[in-house]
Amino acid sequence: MNDWNEDRLDQELGAMMESVPELEDLEGKIIRSINKRIRKSVMCSLALVAAVVLAAVLIINPLLNAMYLNPYELNQKPEQTMLHVLRDYYETTHPYRELISLEVEKKGFARYELGMQIVDLTQPVHIGGPNVWCDMNYGVYENMVASDVLITHYANRFSENWESQEDMIQKIRELPQSAKIYLSVSDTEPKTVEALRSLPVTVNWMQVYQPNVDFNGGIALEMVTLYTDDDDREDKTAQQLLEIYLGNLENLLDHSAVWSQMQLCDGRNTVYTDQVLADTLEDAKTLTSLTSKNYCVYGQRDDVLHFLQENTLEVVHVETVRLW
Repeated sequence: MNDWNEDRLDQELGAMMESVPELEDLEGKIIRSINKRIRKSVMCSLALVAAVVLAAVLIINPLLNAMYLNPYELNQKPEQTMLHVLRDYYETTHPYRELISLEVEKKGFARYELGMQIVDLTQPVHIGGPNVWCDMNYGVYENMVASDVLITHYANRFSENWESQEDMIQKIRELPQSAKIYLSVSDTEPKTVEALRSLPVTVNWMQVYQPNVDFNGGIALEMVTLYTDDDDREDKTAQQLLEIYLGNLENLLDHSAVWSQMQLCDGRNTVYTDQVLADTLEDAKTLTSLTSKNYCVYGQRDDVLHFLQENTLEVVHVETVRLW
């Protein structure tokens, strides 16, 4: 202890102070250590987020697209299955309507936006962009935006109560000669395709006469857009038209998920589910001739008067009158 004098003590304390890092150097080391830990934590979080996003894009998105109806893939050329199925649906169930085009935009994760152009054939036709829009989310049609006249089923088109044929003739006679009149009629007896084509008016659409089944589908005798040879109906024989009708029904049955939410209606006061279509197809396969009681015609005033005066009808429904 005698060696520990005041000078010696000062020397030892000085040495100890020299061995302690400068305050600023210590603070820097602490900050660098904290930053390193923060960077490591951030990088781990970003890696986790990237892994989740990558898994969603590479695994979940394709999985959902495969699990639910994929209208984008179904609408790819050259087949364009989605387009042709919907064209067949509107032709079979909606007189005076034709699906002209279909656009499908992917929104990801089994969600799509559809844009369709559906034309009203009782009005001048202008081929352009979509006039009917909807979303398809997880195989379900949602958020339909369209004029009701384009997509709504007219449930009693061929079965409604109406005034006498004589009164209808008198009202039509009062129209200007330039008037163009579009009718949906129910005849008293089935007419053949040849008889329909010989009428003084033009037949746009005919419902195939199938008295043995609940639902009767229709076929257009005029098409605006010609995607295939079958769409050109002008010179088709009755047998060829019957084959087209069978093909339309088969296409609808093969792809019922595309249209089943829209249901079926043949204008005789009943709306059906897709279940009845199989019976309609099986019955249609037994048909030996193509006939129709319910059909749609149009023409100038005098031609329509001629038609009404020569034919006794059970129902006459006026779709549209264009004065000029």
